[in-house]
Amino acid sequence: MNGTIIAINRISGMHAARIEDGSVTVFEMTDSHEAAAGDVITGELQTLGSETLTNKTQLESFEVYIQDAFCSDSRWRKLLNL
Repeated sequence: MNGTIIAINRISGMHAARIEDGSVTVFEMTDSHEAAAGDVITGELQTLGSETLTNKTQLESFEVYIQDAFCSDSRWRKLLNL
């Protein structure tokens, strides 16, 4: 499944990605990869827990912990402290 990173909280390492069905997945970066808003990512974006995702924009794989999936706009903003 593909998604596009729409927001990042660099302090907490939390990222929000809007996936193909229009919902939002929130994940915490668990390695040193530096993603950017607008990057296209792919992987198991609707499965909670540890996952390896691929940044198709930067052609790199990275480790994340998916905190929540199918988030509303208010929910993902709260998780990212925005």
